[in-house]
This record gives sequence, structure tokens and C-alpha cells, in this order.
Amino acid sequence: MPLLYRASDIFVRTSKYENFGLGVIEAMACGIPTVTPNVATFPEIIGDEITLYKSDDPIDLANKIMHLIVDKDLYDSVREYQLARAQDQFNINFTAKKYIKLYSSLL
Repeated sequence: MPLLYRASDIFVRTSKYENFGLGVIEAMACGIPTVTPNVATFPEIIGDEITLYKSDDPIDLANKIMHLIVDKDLYDSVREYQLARAQDQFNINFTAKKYIKLYSSLL
């Protein structure tokens, strides 16, 4: 899958209903700017509103994609932010620490 993600310039998730959004995290971890609807777990995964679009607004989706294509600085900024977020927030060590904290709070 990493080869497929890296062959892309932008990853666009259009489904509104996801349990977690693993494909979004995978694309971010491969350094591919990701555009998702502003629903479900996507805002938590993405972490900012730059690439979140209104789920029932195809014009907003098109605008988000076009801004990334046209504005190289924005593209690079989103790429760097999302890559760092994927590495920091969705790695095994971070997840393990969250589980340890949760389990400790239950004892």
C-alpha cells in the first residue's frame, strides 16, 4: 500500500461513515496530503481544518483539492504537518502510553 499512496499527489476520502479512518492515517504517514469530510473521526485524525471539507458540499471539496494543487507552499505545509501528526499521534508508543494511562485510571 505505501507504494500506491506515494504514487499519489493527494489522498481524498469521500466516505462519511468510517469506524476509524485507517486509510487516512496511512496516507498521512506516507507523506500524502489528505482531504476528508468534516465528519466522524476525521477531524480528530487530521487535526486541523485546512483539508476538511463540508461533507455535503462538492464545491468545498473541489476547492480544498484545488488549493493544494495550486499552492505549493500550502501543499508542503499540509504534507509536513500531516506526516508529523501521523508519526506523533498514531504510532505504537503513543498508543501504548494512552492505554497504560487509561488502565491506570481504572484501577
